[in-house]
Amino acid sequence: MSLQDESQYAGLRWSKIEVKTMPMTWAEVEATLPQALEIIRYCGARVNYSCGLHVHHHLPEVIDKPQVVRSLQHLWWRFHQVMYGVVAPSRKSNTYCHAPRQADATQFDDCRTYARLCPVVGQVGRFNGLNLTNLANRERMTVEWRLHSGTVDWAKIKPWVLATQRFVEHSVARSCHYKADPMPNTQAGLNSLLVTTGLKPNSRIYNKIDKELRHVGKFLLRRWKHFNRPRDSKSETVAA
Repeated sequence: MSLQDESQYAGLRWSKIEVKTMPMTWAEVEATLPQALEIIRYCGARVNYSCGLHVHHHLPEVIDKPQVVRSLQHLWWRFHQVMYGVVAPSRKSNTYCHAPRQADATQFDDCRTYARLCPVVGQVGRFNGLNLTNLANRERMTVEWRLHSGTVDWAKIKPWVLATQRFVEHSVARSCHYKADPMPNTQAGLNSLLVTTGLKPNSRIYNKIDKELRHVGKFLLRRWKHFNRPRDSKSETVAA
């Protein structure tokens, strides 16, 4: 098991627990998870460096439209440095959520049918920031985002779930082309991610963004500033 306890004191024992939810709609998540997290905190649960927040999104479109995986992988490669810039720095070196290599960016380009896609997906390890292995399982059909650190804070979980969902939705709606050079982890790179995925308005594609998604974009900006601010910065900080 990847979770590690913190037995710092003799006579105290820790239990390693991984909390999972059943597949739910977003409305069900909003109605259930905040209360569940409150109970978890009340019971004294805590997270440490070994914990991760893993978010699954259903992607049934892949059966009839396998090119969405190619599009998603292109988008992930393009913005992966920025994505790691909005999570704790320890996640970059974590062996359970590897960043993509350049060769990974185009590995699904020739998968024009679902039958062709499945064996290629099956050869990819699951310990990546974006895990696609469940797409070969018709009982699951999900993509899994693994790069966020563990948390029991709904204020962090909610915008992260919505942000990664927008990432997937954009890949389904648009054809994302491969670009050899990924966006650098800069504020300009983050702005490009927000505009591209519809978390910030732009005149060409997403000219109308609802209030909730605007808040998601602002949350990611705050997180990026927190983790990437200069050491002598006096800007406002947020909890890690």
